[in-house]
Amino acid sequence: MKYFIIILIFAFVACNQEKKQKVIQKENNKSKTEISKEQPHKLNKKEAIAHIRDMYAKINELASTAEVIEKEMMEESAEGGQIKAYKHNGKIIKIIVFAFGETGRATKEYYFENEKLIFAFTKEDYYDRPMYVEGAKISKTDENRYYFYNEELFLWLDPDKNEIDLNKAENISENILEDVNKSIETLQN
Repeated sequence: MKYFIIILIFAFVACNQEKKQKVIQKENNKSKTEISKEQPHKLNKKEAIAHIRDMYAKINELASTAEVIEKEMMEESAEGGQIKAYKHNGKIIKIIVFAFGETGRATKEYYFENEKLIFAFTKEDYYDRPMYVEGAKISKTDENRYYFYNEELFLWLDPDKNEIDLNKAENISENILEDVNKSIETLQN
């Protein structure tokens, strides 16, 4: 009887170890392909930026195999535009908005973690003359980077990658979130 109980205990411990190893292995595999369930709890700027940059890379990796939804948009810009959404496991992980104008074009990329905006990248190209004039070239490009935590802007880097004082940036966070919501509405219609 003693031997039976010892064997039973040994089998139980061995099974639990195997289950733990499988869970750890599953978590390790998941971290390579899945978006994390939580953003950092407290805002430590350096850690938050590092986390967002990691998520940016993961999202772009996932986007290569994600479901893509595309919609034309005519009302948002003079020459029209397009919205592309990338869905992974039924959730939007990335949206790209292309807007074309007579004297330029804009590209806005939005990155999401758990359906919350974590990063926005905007690029605006300006032509040296209207695009329909032969020989029109890009004369200037502006890129801006916006970092969000709990859908609140905490860092804005201008085209020279200088940090912008958010106290002087009127409604930028609200404007970006409004653009995101308009894009999602356009995709759903």
